[in-house]
Amino acid sequence: MSRKDVVDRLKFQIERGGEEIFTMHRAGGGGLEVVRRNTDLMDGVVRRVYSYCREEALADGEAQTDGMALVALGGYGRGELNPQSDVDVLFLYRKMNRFVDFMVKEALYFLWDLGIRVGHSCRSVPECMKIARDDSTVKTSMIENRHICGDESITRQLNRAIRKEFLTRGAADFIEIKTREQTQRYAQYGDSSNYQEPNVKEGMGGLRDYHVALWCAKTRYDAGVLDDLVALGVLTLEELQKFKEAYDFLHRVRNELHFTVKQRNDVLLMEVQRVIAANLNYQGNDLFPAVELFMRDYFLRARDMGRYSRLVIKSCGRRDGFFHRLGRALKRKKVDRGLYSVGGEIVVEGDPFVDHPILK
Repeated sequence: MSRKDVVDRLKFQIERGGEEIFTMHRAGGGGLEVVRRNTDLMDGVVRRVYSYCREEALADGEAQTDGMALVALGGYGRGELNPQSDVDVLFLYRKMNRFVDFMVKEALYFLWDLGIRVGHSCRSVPECMKIARDDSTVKTSMIENRHICGDESITRQLNRAIRKEFLTRGAADFIEIKTREQTQRYAQYGDSSNYQEPNVKEGMGGLRDYHVALWCAKTRYDAGVLDDLVALGVLTLEELQKFKEAYDFLHRVRNELHFTVKQRNDVLLMEVQRVIAANLNYQGNDLFPAVELFMRDYFLRARDMGRYSRLVIKSCGRRDGFFHRLGRALKRKKVDRGLYSVGGEIVVEGDPFVDHPILK
């Protein structure tokens, strides 16, 4: 099959798959459901491109056709690719040679021909580790990498190195850096819980707050998912559920924002808020128009996002060990119905305004 035929088929696959994902979204599909479906679509395309380029290398007489992997990074690495987000990939190789050079060039040209916005890097495992030691942004991208195709043994080698050097060791310093970056991000993008035009990704209570909490939990506790923090006593089941619901809601809003403006945009500008509210099936009433009901829900979810991310980050930032955390969980004392004392802090379970009407 010619290159043109493959390009045409993949373009059709992307277009048809995108239409199906859009239909699912508008039918009420969850935010995470949509981004994961979009990730799966892109994985299929990237694997086909890699396979075709490898076949071309073989046809050109290249004997060395392994020793390289294609790895997803960033939101793509988390399996959370929003409709207009960049596709960030790492060409990970064991040793630079003609095959690696050919694959990087050909795969990138192929992806560009498909109209895919690609963020890319090309490194060996030692190079990845060297850069990650000095750059916390690169370090976080390495931590949440995901193998797509190619020689999986190289990706496993990278993950062994990451686990040995970055997970739990030096966690406190990393968390301090991320906390400082978060403060700077708030200063740049504003307090989304108060501004009329919040940044869904980078503002306070935005998606990035969840990511920072996840990164901190990963480095501090080697937690693969935030669900692991319940067993550690960091979050209650109810807090975890609210945290995840807020994350899903914000993804749904960001998906709609991308579909509406047809480009990467994370700011809920006032002129699009009304359109997004209608597209998300908000219905106004005699007291409030649909856009106000939508924005009320947004700010409530942003509040939950900020609250629980701070709780996780604060716990991760404590310079204590496993037995200290276990002791905190065992020393949890009931103060009143739905109220507990843990390490000198009051933890609320349930809805105190329902369980204790006098608090209303």
